[in-house]
Amino acid sequence: MQHTVLKYLCCPVCYGDLTLEVFEESDKNYNGTLRKEVESGILTSDCGYVFPVLKGVPRMQLESFNEFSEFISKYKPDFNSLKENIFLKYGYLIEQGIKKHRKVKNSFGMEWSIFNYEKDKTWVFDREGRQKRFLKETGLTPSGLAGKMCIDVGCGNGVLTSAIADLGAVSFGIDVSASIERAFENNQNPNVLYFQADLQNLPF
Repeated sequence: MQHTVLKYLCCPVCYGDLTLEVFEESDKNYNGTLRKEVESGILTSDCGYVFPVLKGVPRMQLESFNEFSEFISKYKPDFNSLKENIFLKYGYLIEQGIKKHRKVKNSFGMEWSIFNYEKDKTWVFDREGRQKRFLKETGLTPSGLAGKMCIDVGCGNGVLTSAIADLGAVSFGIDVSASIERAFENNQNPNVLYFQADLQNLPF
């Protein structure tokens, strides 16, 4: 996660601003250009909700704080109290998120975990083929995309997300599964930003 992400993100619960605590950073090489990436941290919203950043990816689902509670508790001594308050306020939404995402996380997380970025195609298309298909189906042109922002919801392996950024856009990749981790690892365009998030509760 790059620090510039904060200018786009908001809390998906209250839509307020987010404050970032950084625990680990690294320099990621994007085809010869180094960018500072937050490898681990915690995002805290105005309403008190917390979202972990792990393996370079902000985890913005409503249940993320519960799923990664062991990580957060290392840095938040009052986490048990914080967790209790969040469940009191938003328990129904959290339980719905857990129920809704369980099967999708398991099935698609497994599918993209075995994807070979060097050899495999996505629905018979290689990277260039997906890029051309995207332009054809949207009626857009590379010049029309330059400087624009694009959200790829359900980005899976992230190949299309990155290919869109190659056309000049700032590209956001959203997925509910852990596939987002490999998408981030294999991305070579600094204008791609990945989030583990939910279409119904987008962090924008």
